[in-house]
Amino acid sequence: MSFGRVLVALVLAVLFLFFPNRPVQFFSALVLVSGFGAWLHSRFLRQGISVRRVVHELRVARFEELEIVLILENHSFLPSHACLVADAPGTLSTDGGERRLVPLRGHERVVIAYKVTGSERGEYRVGPVRLQSRDPLGLFPFDLSVEDYCSVVVYPARRRVRFHPGEGIPQGALPVANPAYEDLTRYRSVREYVGGDELRRINWKASARLRKLCTNEYQFTLNCPFFVFLNLCLDDYPVRMRYAFAEEAIETAAALSLLATKMGQPFGFASSGVVPGVEENASFPALPILQN
Repeated sequence: MSFGRVLVALVLAVLFLFFPNRPVQFFSALVLVSGFGAWLHSRFLRQGISVRRVVHELRVARFEELEIVLILENHSFLPSHACLVADAPGTLSTDGGERRLVPLRGHERVVIAYKVTGSERGEYRVGPVRLQSRDPLGLFPFDLSVEDYCSVVVYPARRRVRFHPGEGIPQGALPVANPAYEDLTRYRSVREYVGGDELRRINWKASARLRKLCTNEYQFTLNCPFFVFLNLCLDDYPVRMRYAFAEEAIETAAALSLLATKMGQPFGFASSGVVPGVEENASFPALPILQN
């Protein structure tokens, strides 16, 4: 309570106690009771109102919308006729829903959701959340800062990769018709034993079930390693639109890696980007490009 409000309360108390005029006493008592009730309302409401996040870590691709959800709760029986909830999304673009003015009844819970978009890769921190409310008379407003943060990781934009190999050998594990490339890790079927088959190829369980010797057969595959190298050296990109071309290369590398993951193809990845904490002036900073 500010010094001015305390001084006004003392003046009203003096008027009520030492001035025997009934209208003056009635007015001063009314103002004192109303002010004391407003102060109690603001105090209990401040202790009973809270806000929290549903998720504290989110991941999204560039230029894609992501929803951030807050839950506003009033644990007291006193209502809040106007509660301002303001989140701090930082440099993320929003739809304007990070600031919301909502009425809140006693023991009510309100879900507040707004959407954000990241135009640059990296990790962003959203928060804290700011709450503002007051008593019905507006005499005792309060402002709360809730230290609840959310981490938003923005990955490269999604790209569709259409891989049509021309000349040369395509990448991956390729089925072939040459038994010389039989892959012992890719089981296909069993067949009847033929003289000269190795003993380690005999399937003893199938032989016991079928009451004859059976030999395992495996797929014939030619394994061509799949590897993605992302070149982020500054000198290998033209000065004009350098960062745009580098971002396109990062997005393409991420799309190739994601495609290999969806196909179940083991692959390797390397980049010439700068490792955080290591000083280097000849490369772009390496930021996360893969989403597990």
